[in-house]
Amino acid sequence: MSWEETTVAPCGTHHLLHGAPLYAARFLRVLPFHPPGLAPVEAEDGAHHVDVRGEPAYLARFLRTFGFYQGRAAVVGAEGWHHLLPDGRSLYPERWAWVGNFQQGRCPARDADGRYRHLDLDGQPLGARTWRYAGDFREGAAVVQRDDGLHCHVGPDGEPLHPLWFLDLDVFHKGLARARDRGGWYHVDRLGRPAYHRRFAQVEPFYNGQARVERADGGLEVIDEQGRSLLTLRAGLPDTNSRPRGAGDRVAIPWLLPDTLVADLALLPDDRPVAFLLRHGPRFDMSPGSAGLDIILLPEGEPLVRHLGGLFGERLSSLTSSPVLRCRQTAALLAEGAGRMLPVAVSDLLGLPGAYVIAGGGASEVFRSEPYQPLMRRLCGPEMPPPGFQDPAEATRSLLDLLLGPATPGMHAFVSHDSIVGIAMARLTGCFPEPWIRCLEGGFVWRDGPRIVALFRGVRVEVAP
Repeated sequence: MSWEETTVAPCGTHHLLHGAPLYAARFLRVLPFHPPGLAPVEAEDGAHHVDVRGEPAYLARFLRTFGFYQGRAAVVGAEGWHHLLPDGRSLYPERWAWVGNFQQGRCPARDADGRYRHLDLDGQPLGARTWRYAGDFREGAAVVQRDDGLHCHVGPDGEPLHPLWFLDLDVFHKGLARARDRGGWYHVDRLGRPAYHRRFAQVEPFYNGQARVERADGGLEVIDEQGRSLLTLRAGLPDTNSRPRGAGDRVAIPWLLPDTLVADLALLPDDRPVAFLLRHGPRFDMSPGSAGLDIILLPEGEPLVRHLGGLFGERLSSLTSSPVLRCRQTAALLAEGAGRMLPVAVSDLLGLPGAYVIAGGGASEVFRSEPYQPLMRRLCGPEMPPPGFQDPAEATRSLLDLLLGPATPGMHAFVSHDSIVGIAMARLTGCFPEPWIRCLEGGFVWRDGPRIVALFRGVRVEVAP
């Protein structure tokens, strides 16, 4: 008879072997057998471990007992938590507020002050360093959290494997670990280096070189270890940036930030001014042929604007907006989400008429008469613009002067409209935006010495000064 072939009975009071009771005794609760062939049980006289005959392995009784791992079992007594050897002897005299299970010769433990550390196989702490949290070891490393809430991997000696710290972190699985920074979730190697540049709302561990991930728009993909999409499992939410004004429903719409924008946030420098040219937040729909100057933000979309501001936090240093109300609303909500009291400057280069339109030059008639996407492609390309529009190359240079004006390190947001954001990003990166610019989507521009750098949808280019 082998204990490896036993199972817990559906009622949870005893063990089965090939479907038949393993012994006559019945307990309040049992857990599976672990090496060396002992199982935790709870009985009327207290918790302990039993052998395959249902007989106690020792005389002591506890409040709770758990399975043996590496010949040591976590138990809870009146004085606290500790580890037990198979013959019932304590591994060490100390008592803890909590202990985990031994994995790879190490075990996390928490003291009465709420501090975590790792123990070795003799139950001795690894050095004097303590953590806000410490997890199990896997593939030679464990996750720890320091007091500021950031996470890192430590090795068997208890020291960090690398100098990088993350918002959240997981154990290694086949050489890669799930990690989260302010841009979202992704995978890192043992030196903390990202396996790819994309960021996601959630990621699973890699299984035979592939992982299931969820994008920020709710879409599901299967990716490879370079972050390349192999298969779409579910399409993202429709790219709905507006709805009819006055619609009676007020159902909470699951607005999501564009996943490429969230990924780009993690690639920005922290030591210099960074301009963020973005489209305003989700708005009500506008009537055909209308300029839409009085169209305001959807109330149910406002929390998403605040959320984006919260991602910037104290980095948000200035706000400049199109004169149009929904853009000024967006700028104010960004400041609110960031917890910053910032004034909102206004620039006609961002709207009314905007950098690419000649005031009073007839551009409004062109907007009404020409299909929108072909018109945008024309303004993004090398051909001459239609009547009423500025030379796009010159207009982009004027817009760059505005974006690169702030001298204070931090994030400088410039809230505008899809046409201005789309044309500017296309002309700076050389890529026409497909799909077109969503609400709250935009690109980043900053100086790097004598160079100008633009970042949009993961594409980083150097722009000629």
